[in-house]
Amino acid sequence: MPNVKKRDGRTEEFVREKLEKSLINAGLDQKAAKEVANSIAVREEITSEEIREAAFNKLKEIDEKTAYHYAGSRRFAARSAADVSIEAARLSEKALENLKLEAGQNVSIVNGNNKLTLKAERANINEREIYLNKENMERIGVSDGTRIVAQNY
Repeated sequence: MPNVKKRDGRTEEFVREKLEKSLINAGLDQKAAKEVANSIAVREEITSEEIREAAFNKLKEIDEKTAYHYAGSRRFAARSAADVSIEAARLSEKALENLKLEAGQNVSIVNGNNKLTLKAERANINEREIYLNKENMERIGVSDGTRIVAQNY
C-alpha cells in the first residue's frame, strides 16, 4: 500500500476506508463514498492535499453541494478550555484558512451524530486542534484529544 505525505510532514500508509469515512462525514452515502474513494489513483508519496483535491473533483461530478461540504471540512483534536465561551470554537489562523472561514462566522462541530454550530474565534494555537468549552465537549460526547470534524456550513 502506498504512503501518504501529511501536511505536517509525517507519512502514513494510505487507508482507503479513511477517505470513505471523510466523504461520508461530508454527507455522501456509503455506496457513493466507496465509488469516489475507489476512483482515486494513489501513488507512492502522494500528499493528503492531492488526495483531497482528486476526491473533491470526482465528487463535484456526482454531487456538487456535497463536494463543497467536503472541501470545507477538516478533522481536529478537541481540547477543553475554561475561557472559551459557550457560543464559540477557537481555531488557529491556518485552520480558519483551511476551512475557508473568517472569525465570527459559523462553524459546525461534528462527532458522529452529535452536531453543534458555534462562532469561530481566531487563536494562537496548534493548527490541528480546536478549543471548546467543557459543556460543549460534553454535549457532543468527546473528551480532551478526541478527533472531531469541523465544517464550514
